Amino acid sequence: MKAIVTKTLRTQNPLIKIAKIGSYVYMADKKLRLYFLSLIGEKNMSQNLECSVDEKYHPSICFSPSNNKICYAKPNSFELNISKLEKGVFGVEKSVSWHEKEIEACAFSLDGRFLSSGGCDGRVFIYHAGTLNVVKSFKRKPDYINRVKFSEDSKFFVYTCFDKTIEVFDLYRCDFSFQSKTISVIEELKFAHNGLYIGMRDGQFGFIYDKKIDIFKENASFWITSFEITPDGNYAVVCGKSDRMVIYDLQTKEIALKVALSNNSGVSHIKFIDEDLYISYNDCVLEVVAFYKYFKESDSAISQRDYKTLCLNFKDNPFLRFKNGFLKAIDDGWRMLQEDILSLLLQGKPQGAIKLAEPFMIDDAKKTEFSFLMGKLPEIGKFIEAVDGNEIKKAYMLCEKFQYLKKLYHYEKIESIWKKDFYKAKKILETNPKHNKQKALEILSDYQQIESKKSLTVTLINNVDKFVEAENYIKNKDFKAYFALCDLNSFLKDTELYEKTLNFGASMLEKAIAYEYAKDYSQALLTLKLLSDFPNIGNSAKDLINNIKIKHAFISTVESGDIKKAFALVNNYLEHTEEFATVVKKYEEVLMKAQVEAFNGNEIEVLRLVSSLEGISFYSQRLKNIKKCCLMSTICKTFGGLKTSDRESKIKTYIKLFGPDEQLEKLCTNFNLVSPFNEDYWK
Repeated sequence: MKAIVTKTLRTQNPLIKIAKIGSYVYMADKKLRLYFLSLIGEKNMSQNLECSVDEKYHPSICFSPSNNKICYAKPNSFELNISKLEKGVFGVEKSVSWHEKEIEACAFSLDGRFLSSGGCDGRVFIYHAGTLNVVKSFKRKPDYINRVKFSEDSKFFVYTCFDKTIEVFDLYRCDFSFQSKTISVIEELKFAHNGLYIGMRDGQFGFIYDKKIDIFKENASFWITSFEITPDGNYAVVCGKSDRMVIYDLQTKEIALKVALSNNSGVSHIKFIDEDLYISYNDCVLEVVAFYKYFKESDSAISQRDYKTLCLNFKDNPFLRFKNGFLKAIDDGWRMLQEDILSLLLQGKPQGAIKLAEPFMIDDAKKTEFSFLMGKLPEIGKFIEAVDGNEIKKAYMLCEKFQYLKKLYHYEKIESIWKKDFYKAKKILETNPKHNKQKALEILSDYQQIESKKSLTVTLINNVDKFVEAENYIKNKDFKAYFALCDLNSFLKDTELYEKTLNFGASMLEKAIAYEYAKDYSQALLTLKLLSDFPNIGNSAKDLINNIKIKHAFISTVESGDIKKAFALVNNYLEHTEEFATVVKKYEEVLMKAQVEAFNGNEIEVLRLVSSLEGISFYSQRLKNIKKCCLMSTICKTFGGLKTSDRESKIKTYIKLFGPDEQLEKLCTNFNLVSPFNEDYWK
């Protein structure tokens, strides 16, 4: 399978970053040449930042679509340069230098508030993007930092090191939420709505959630250099030093598709832009792939059951399999036409059968199935003849001998007959078990010698009262009593009623979640209460009941103005809710104002702004960091005019309150003072 390439361009060097800003796609290559690709037909442009590249390290660059900024660091430079990004115009507006060696990675937060950098000196910094003041510095790592990234909601920040460590920092709490070490070096990472995905040098692909790393069983089998999560969050498109693309299903955690690429030089970077996937190769070729071609057009074809169009579109674009409901529509169509296809084959009309099946032959699985069926016509003919002749016993006996017959549409017919006969026998036994036993046996006689049905038929005859009791419990929605009865009489778990009840529970759980999402908490709780005794979802229902109660209590407490009590209720579930995000957003604005005042050294205003948040454990580290920034700003403003003894006094105060850090070390270096990490000196 190959992708649809709609456009092929050539860059001077492999691309390392691609971003859409307005009506342009901005791209940067490994020698910091910028390319401006118009999406509305204007002339494309490029601009060279003229930097020579050390082959060991590539330059670092990032874009901020929210405020049209670009940030980059040239090789052999310890400075971050920030500029306004305008087509054809480029110049350094600001620069900041906290690193002692080359800067290897940088990133803007999606909202443009923060900027981060990681260097070959093992240091990591988060800056306020507007002022370039340091918001947070981290303990120096033993090797170079190769990736830094913010989550889309700017709540989390992650960085990885060549020593195979990964650290996730909660920006709201100002504390680490996850720290671990991987088997291989992480080459790429992406936040998604449900966690953090990582791609590694040895081809491993994994997922970080709830403070655990889950490595997928199937290895990509190549050095991963870049990957993208599809907009619906269901798949990961993974590329690297290989001539193929691997796509993971993020629900099953398995490889869903392998696609041959048109270029074998390896991929440097990929990026989704609107409905296209941009792929940059190491030989400087850029391909634009129509990843989502036919996605919208397929809706009408699915509703009209136009399987020919669906299959032709699928043949042209293999990525259509990732459209929700597409493969099911193809499978349903194949199953519907299967009866006609087999009928033509059995009538000795293979050409007619082939013509009917032809649209589906683009699917290798269906092509294999068609060839298999053509080779099994004698057995299939006997089976269909038995089904059409209502010879139930013979049909089932053939199915037990030839298991592949159970995949045919005709098998559904005899299963439907079996269910009707079973229900009919059960109904007459209910009215008078003793008198109607013989009639029930006659109805079920064909099933007595069928291995898969024999046990249940005998059980029905001998335990009809249990079947009746089970039905009554379901009619009265007494699920607790029903499942207790099923546990005591395991044969009830083999019935259609049991399967239907479990499916009913699953659908009701989805409804309860929808009620909760719509803020109809009373209806959600009422629905969940019914589900608490279901064996497959009971625990989930109970957890959700508890969480909804916590959410309701949180909302009520916030409305009453008792913020400390409200934050005391916060748990992992609540942190992922819209209600919590709304409250946090309000205080985030206050904290950002306090942060700016801290950079100005305005201690009184800082304390005024954060006074309502004092004593809330959720924000304790965040407030401490803001006060730390405030003291650092105060020290920096007055440091030059102080005597050495007064400078040391200030440093001791800072160390006592917050401990030594990279910022203080740089300040001491500038004034030829002893490093703050020298504990013996600063006691």
